[in-house]
Amino acid sequence: MIEAGARVAAEETHNKRVGVIGTLGTVGSGIHEAFLKHLDPEITVIGKACPLFVPLVEEGWLHDPVTTEVASRYLQELKQQEIDTLILGCTHYPLIRSTIREVMGQNVRLAVEGSSCRTGYFQQRDRRRGISVSFLCE
Repeated sequence: MIEAGARVAAEETHNKRVGVIGTLGTVGSGIHEAFLKHLDPEITVIGKACPLFVPLVEEGWLHDPVTTEVASRYLQELKQQEIDTLILGCTHYPLIRSTIREVMGQNVRLAVEGSSCRTGYFQQRDRRRGISVSFLCE
């Protein structure tokens, strides 16, 4: 999954400034940076851990003002670094893609890792809570 997201980001970036968001472990591992540098040594990689995104998604707060505020705080640094491509480095993050898009703006390309994002888990969890919600993953 990391390879696919990195390849898309390397192909899509115009200014060679790529952001990576993920959990503390994912961002701290440096694996995205290493793979991107292997693909194109001129790419600058800016990583940002966004650990609160996971519980916000698991709560179903996909379009909640709290999620927007957390995203604004986390992503401000990446906006200041003028990235033009952002890798969503966690399976939960595509579920808040619209919020991330809103905060980052239309000029930043979003690279989603992998082709699935655990949609079934969230549908099942919500059924057990008696809530009928479907999450669309692009």
